[in-house]
Formats: sequence, C-alpha cells, structure tokens
Amino acid sequence: MKIALLHFDLANGPGKTNKKKLLQGVKEASAHGSDWIVTPETAWDGYFFYKNDTTAPEKMSLHKQKDFQEFFEVTGHKQITLFLSAAEKTIDEKIYNSCFILTLDGKETGVHRKMHSHQSGAEAWISLGEEAKVYSLSGIKTGLLVCADAYYEDSCGMLKKGGAELVLVSAAWPPGECCKDPVSVWKRTSLWTDCPVCVCNQTGAHRQMDMTMAKSAVVDRGNCLFSYHGDPAILLWSFDEKLKKVVSDDFEIIPFKETPT
Repeated sequence: MKIALLHFDLANGPGKTNKKKLLQGVKEASAHGSDWIVTPETAWDGYFFYKNDTTAPEKMSLHKQKDFQEFFEVTGHKQITLFLSAAEKTIDEKIYNSCFILTLDGKETGVHRKMHSHQSGAEAWISLGEEAKVYSLSGIKTGLLVCADAYYEDSCGMLKKGGAELVLVSAAWPPGECCKDPVSVWKRTSLWTDCPVCVCNQTGAHRQMDMTMAKSAVVDRGNCLFSYHGDPAILLWSFDEKLKKVVSDDFEIIPFKETPT
C-alpha cells in the first residue's frame, strides 16, 4: 500500500488558498498511485489562523460533512482514503484541532481531536479531545494523533491498548526551544505504541515559527527509518498491509508547485 504525505507550506493560510493546494496535492498524489493521503496539522485553516485573526473562531461555522464535499468527490472517484486535518466547531460551540478520516466510499468515517495543547498563542482557540481511537482501515488497525499527542504516554497508550498496527501523526512541529529534536519524541512514540509511526509535518518560513526544518518521518521500534525536510513536496512510501511493516527504504519525493489560479 502506498501512502502519501502532503509536506506543504500551509501555516499562514488562508483557508481558501490551503483548500486549493490540498485538492491539487490529493489529485497529484493519487496520480502517483497513493492509496492513503495524510495532511499536516490544521492543514485546511493554517496553523496560524487564530494569530492572523483572533475573531476567526467566532466566525467559524459548525462543522458539517458537506464542508468536505470536493474532497469526498476525489476520494470516491480515485478510491483513496484521506486524513484531512482542520479546525472543527461542534454544536456545543467547542472548537477542536481535528484530523478527519475521509474514506473511499465518500464518507467521514472517523475523527481524532487533539488531546494535548498548551492552549495559548496560536493554539488559544483549542478545546481538548479526550481519547485516541483505533480504526480498521484497509485491513490495518490505524491510530491517529495530532502533533503534541505523540509526546504523551496516555494518548499513545490508548492506541497500543486498541491494538494499533500503524500510527499516523498530523503535525506542525519544527525543532525549537521546547523540543530541540522532535524525531527523538517520535522514536519514543513508536515504542509506546509498539508499531510504526508516520509523521506528516509541514514547511515554510513564518514570522512566528520557521517550519523549513520541520521533518516528516517514518519511525519504527525506536528508530527513524527515513525523514524529509525542505521545499513543499509529496512524500511517498509503502507499507505492507498484510505483514504490517514498512517496506520502503526512503521517501519518493515529488516536488510540489501550486498551480496558478
């Protein structure tokens, strides 16, 4: 099974621009034979959407499945599964940092809501999720985490208890003062979950945070098997769904250039 990571420059948004990039990326990844496609943290809105407009949460509509209609059309037509990260406003007026599972039957099959956040600065808008679930997708027991969730044993332990065979992490996590080596964290995540961990990170030089050094990576048994940082790219790798193991030696890197409107 081929998995694609959309290692894109998305943090500054706006949502309309990001949606266009993501749709283009999903179509290109599908054209390269991808079965699953993973996006970075807050890929739809942009990680700094709140810093750019602190009134954005008030103006945000309640989440409805039809919000993703254009993506459903692609997943259904191309027969792919998409892990799409976006802010999610619920009927109780809470807003979660979520990763949605859009499956090849054109449905929203599940969602993981970020469980751990400092809830300040760019993340001051976040309500916290309470659990990490395991989903059966393409015969693989799959766990989802969003960024800092991978740092904590409780969220990782929930996935291990659920029998996860592969964990996908949607991230906005460059090296920084609070964590100089995120890869070392993900190595520990793979030990806590007892399965391979795939991190989809993002790029771009931003005033608030330089993500050009942020790495997307595939980690297993406490070892980083391969990683990438740099210009926007679609990163392809393969996972054997029967043997439940990573079979690639490195990413296949497809440079990404946004098509002008």
